Amino acid sequence: MGLTLISLAGFSLTNMLNSWESMGVFSYALPFLLLFAIVFAILESSKVLGENKGVIVIISLAAGLLSLV
Repeated sequence: MGLTLISLAGFSLTNMLNSWESMGVFSYALPFLLLFAIVFAILESSKVLGENKGVIVIISLAAGLLSLV
């Protein structure tokens, strides 16, 4: 019954996840976003770099891009 609630007019969660997998969401986008969010949260909460969010974003972007290598 739970699966029928997700299937609406030809849409199914399984098809969506399979298409995301074929696009590389789980091998590229997800690790990037996860690492970016973790590094950003740590730097933001520790205030090591002060209140400058621009520097925090650039460092978090660099760390996230390193996960793609």
